Formats: sequence, C-alpha cells, structure tokens
Amino acid sequence: AIHHGPESASFMVFASSKEQPQFVISKRAKDKASAQRYVVMSRVENLKTGATLDDVLTVFDRPIRLVTG
Repeated sequence: AIHHGPESASFMVFASSKEQPQFVISKRAKDKASAQRYVVMSRVENLKTGATLDDVLTVFDRPIRLVTG
C-alpha cells in the first residue's frame, strides 16, 4: 500500500491483508535541519534512517535464518 501526505510518502509492506504493515518505508519532506530523509520502520521501531533510499534498504540485506519451533 502507498500513502502520500504533505510531510511524507510511504510504502507499506504487509504479510497478509488482515494485518498491520510489517514494514513502512518513508521519504520525509526536505528539512534543512536534517539530512536524514528516508526511514524504514517495523511497527513503532525505527530500524534505519539515511540520506538515500539505498542507505536505508540495507536493513533488508541481513542473512536469512531458519525459524523452527
């Protein structure tokens, strides 16, 4: 899903259509006080901020691990 507002544009990643987004990738409006325009969040946790989209998308470069149980 995509959300566009006056302060930011966001792309939301869902695991299923009945849930809250797993991740939100946002581009904030240009702010002279901060060079950190892009952010990746998971629920309320800020996973990564950066000046470019490439900077913040590195949060998804982690190795995949097998979950058992």
